[in-house]
Amino acid sequence: MNKESLQYRRVDKCILNAFIKISPQIPFEKMTVQDILDEALVSRYTFYAHFHDKYEVAERIQDELYKQFLLLTEERIPSIESQALASPRHHSVIDKEIVTFFRKNEAEMRAIQNIHTETIDFTQKIKDALAARYVASNEARPTLALESLVYCGSVTALIDCTIANSDVLENLSQTIFESHVRVMAYTVGLHDKKEVEKLLKIVEKMLHPSSSL
Repeated sequence: MNKESLQYRRVDKCILNAFIKISPQIPFEKMTVQDILDEALVSRYTFYAHFHDKYEVAERIQDELYKQFLLLTEERIPSIESQALASPRHHSVIDKEIVTFFRKNEAEMRAIQNIHTETIDFTQKIKDALAARYVASNEARPTLALESLVYCGSVTALIDCTIANSDVLENLSQTIFESHVRVMAYTVGLHDKKEVEKLLKIVEKMLHPSSSL
């Protein structure tokens, strides 16, 4: 069987899409191969020619999502960051890339969000990857491990929140901007709400002279 053939890849995609479609209605622990077959309209023989079980289907979805996430964080965002001096609004471009990633993969992320097995845990995979990258890109210091956990926790919390409530995407860019400013304010010891609001306005005016919060 030629796994690179167009027909094989079409059936693969059909099974994956069926899993994604029924996931909101059928919890993973209760989902059966027959449920997937009924949605995909393929035979049991055909299913097992492509996947060993429902776990492998979920793993395939996770692997593709993870590949897309690494592309975003290791190639697209660094590329935008490298052009920061030439583009003073580069953070807005980064926000747009993040929104695009969520919109493109929302259904897939929702399908595997609540699956936590030895081989399937998308949120943990992201957290581990980001933590390793954070530690590797910073000088060693006593607080580095804790910093990486805080950083990665904020990212994965945003991911979980966005998957659970797609409306978050509508205000994601501004939310990210405000979150960064608030974290910065807290870091330098500025905890007063009114003072933070003033700081937000100042930073926004600096970045976008023609706009206001």
